[in-house]
Amino acid sequence: MIANGIKAALTLAFLALCAGGLALFYSHLARTEAEESKRELRELDRLGDFAERIRDFEGDLREVAGDAGEFFEMLDGLIGQTEDGFRQVAEQRRRMGQSVSELAETVRALEERIAHLEETTPLPEDPRPSERTRELPAEVAETEEPRASGGEEAPRTYRVKGGDTLSGIARDHGVSLGALQEANPEVEPHRLQIGQELVIP
Repeated sequence: MIANGIKAALTLAFLALCAGGLALFYSHLARTEAEESKRELRELDRLGDFAERIRDFEGDLREVAGDAGEFFEMLDGLIGQTEDGFRQVAEQRRRMGQSVSELAETVRALEERIAHLEETTPLPEDPRPSERTRELPAEVAETEEPRASGGEEAPRTYRVKGGDTLSGIARDHGVSLGALQEANPEVEPHRLQIGQELVIP
């Protein structure tokens, strides 16, 4: 009877020991799982912070992209305005060049017309050469050479002054422009030089 009681007590003690071991095992397992859960929660928190930072960075990128888009739009506008300005300047320059060319053509045509009129319009002959001589400028009168021997009159000369024109010289001396040009074939009508000597026919 006593042996049965001891056996039962030992059995109960063994069961209690097993139950305690199981309790310790499950307690340790629960503690490990709790720590793992805490670790996962901390990881999740860190991931959440990282995701928040990523979202903030994404927002900053959107703002930068928007600013860059506005900047590029403004730059495109400035480039367009500059190109338009260059085109307008080039067009104005072309028009000015065309106007200058047309003006030069007009002046050339007027010069040719004046020269033609001077050549074709006869000047009235002055029957009083002595009075015509008195009307000549002092410089012209001084440059006239005396009559050559034998009764022939030596050719007169005239030195060009500032503002003189070939037609004006011919008119002052009572000769036609054509006769003055024939007497001075080397002279270019539109390129008279001060001090240049002309023969007056």
